[in-house]
Amino acid sequence: MSFTIAAVDALPYEREIKQLFLAHERPEFPDFFDRTYPAAVAQGARSWVGRDATGRLVMHIACVPRRFRFGTRDVVGGLLVNLMVASEHRTFFPALALVRRLIGDAQREGSIDFLYADPNEGSAALLRGTRLTAVGRLQRFVLPLADPRPPLDLGLRFVH
Repeated sequence: MSFTIAAVDALPYEREIKQLFLAHERPEFPDFFDRTYPAAVAQGARSWVGRDATGRLVMHIACVPRRFRFGTRDVVGGLLVNLMVASEHRTFFPALALVRRLIGDAQREGSIDFLYADPNEGSAALLRGTRLTAVGRLQRFVLPLADPRPPLDLGLRFVH
C-alpha cells in the first residue's frame, strides 16, 4: 500500500489526529492533546502524519524539541512521542517509513542534535530498525500530584 507522509503543525489537524487515537482505543489522548500540544507546538514541536491512498490519516508521530546542557554546550534533543498507526496498517514497514521520514527531515534541517524515545514494547523493535540504540536501562521516578477521581485525589493529598 502507498502512503503519503508529511511534516505538519499538529494544531490544524487536531480533529483527524484525535480521531485516529480514539479509533484505536486511546480515549485519553484528546485531553492529552489539548493539555500539551498547543504549548509544545509553540516551542517547535511538529507532527508527521501518514495518509493512505484515499487521503485518510492513518499514521502519526510527533517530535518535541528539548534543550539540554551537555558539558559546556547546549544541545537539542527531539523526543519522539505519540506514535500511532491504524490497526489495518500495523505492520513493520508503514511505521518504519513514518519514523525514517521524521529522522531524515531532522537530519536535513540540522536543528536537533539527537533523537530519543521512551518506547513501549511494540515500538521498541521499530526504533531499533531505524538506528536508534538502547542506552542504559529505563528507570522512571513518578510523583502523582492529582487525580480527577475525588477519592484518589483525596488519597494523594493525604500522602503529600
